[in-house]
Amino acid sequence: MGPVGVLVSVLCCIVVGAQASEEKTCGKPVIQNGRVDTWFWVDRPIDGNANYRCNEGYIPVNKERRSEYGTAKCTENGWDPKPRCLAPCSLSEEDMDANGIAMSRFLRWLTSPIKHGDNAIFSCKKGYEISDSKMLYSKCSDGVLTYPKCTKPDGCGPPPEVSHGETVEDPNKFYEHGAAVTYKCQQSYTLEGKKQISCRNGQWDDPPVCKGPCSLSEEEMEANGLRIDDPLWRSSPVKHKNIVSFSCVQTYDISDSSLLRVRCNDGVVMYPKCIKQESCGPPPEVPLGETVQGQLESYGHGSVMTYRCLQYYTLEGKQNVTCRNGTWDEPPACRDPHAEGTPQWSDFWQMFKPPK
Repeated sequence: MGPVGVLVSVLCCIVVGAQASEEKTCGKPVIQNGRVDTWFWVDRPIDGNANYRCNEGYIPVNKERRSEYGTAKCTENGWDPKPRCLAPCSLSEEDMDANGIAMSRFLRWLTSPIKHGDNAIFSCKKGYEISDSKMLYSKCSDGVLTYPKCTKPDGCGPPPEVSHGETVEDPNKFYEHGAAVTYKCQQSYTLEGKKQISCRNGQWDDPPVCKGPCSLSEEEMEANGLRIDDPLWRSSPVKHKNIVSFSCVQTYDISDSSLLRVRCNDGVVMYPKCIKQESCGPPPEVPLGETVQGQLESYGHGSVMTYRCLQYYTLEGKQNVTCRNGTWDEPPACRDPHAEGTPQWSDFWQMFKPPK
């Protein structure tokens, strides 16, 4: 190695040694609205800590739990995190008025600034509303507080008209948001829906309806072969949803008796239809038998005849038969007494025959 190379090597060693002897340190931080809590300061080496605290109402950026101090560590790039004091929030009456809000009645005693990270709880002023009550909570963030906005809903004009109905209260030309009215129906009409409706931001709730009663028509009943047994239904209307029970007039009938029960539906009755049934001639003759009742030339639908057999004969089948739309039921039969050892006339004759 020549003289120049030796000289370079020596100079390098001198520079490296000088750098090794100078350790990196962090100087005293300057903190707005805060201070380092020490009267004597010595620059901190790498990984050294500095404790600081903030002025009243301010919060250290990395405040330790249950302590008013913040801590920063010295690194190659300086203090981490950078010591900083987060500002509190002050309430503005002007801003609250402009947004239709006030401090919640539970926190009206609070007059001091709200610290960073704490919530301010508001309420809407009378006559004002907000879509979601959770929006009335606002968190202070380093001196910035976002105010929620409550708006004054629109009022309503006169409530909707209801056919055959009216409001219990005298109607007004204007109603505040939240105002309510109650409806009633005319006599014999039935109210369906909400009896009370409210004004909501310029719109009324859907009103109820008044359903009409049913008046029974003698002409319709006669045309359908019907009669009604309750005299009250003949003289007074049948209210909506009430059931009318009809009967078929004599010689008329219906396939299913449940069809004779009909519900009144807003003034409309769907009349059932009873069909006129054909009459019957004399009841069928039964050998060795007769009817209990006297016989006629014609019998109406539904007529019933009762059979009996002559003495010593046995009746088989139904004793009563009915006329059904022009046809009699199958009649019974009188069984021959000789068939099963029934006493014969000759036997009785022998009992009274004198001995020879």
